[in-house]
Amino acid sequence: MPYQRVALRVITQAFRDLERPREAAAARAFLAGSPMLRHWCALADLDAASISATAQVVAARHESQRRRPVRAGALHTVFGEPERC
Repeated sequence: MPYQRVALRVITQAFRDLERPREAAAARAFLAGSPMLRHWCALADLDAASISATAQVVAARHESQRRRPVRAGALHTVFGEPERC
């Protein structure tokens, strides 16, 4: 199919957009089974229901990571131990 690569890129970009706060709502709406998702999935020869189910899992994972409080100990692994004054 001539548009298969484009369709795959559109769907892939929607998954990437789930990670971007400004784009996440539109990506969730698109990946929730919208008519446009079904259109692009048909062009890419993918099952839209499977893509939607996968998107729900990915979106939930991103949401839980965003809401998780940062522990002080976790910052030490990134920045090292605090200096004593």
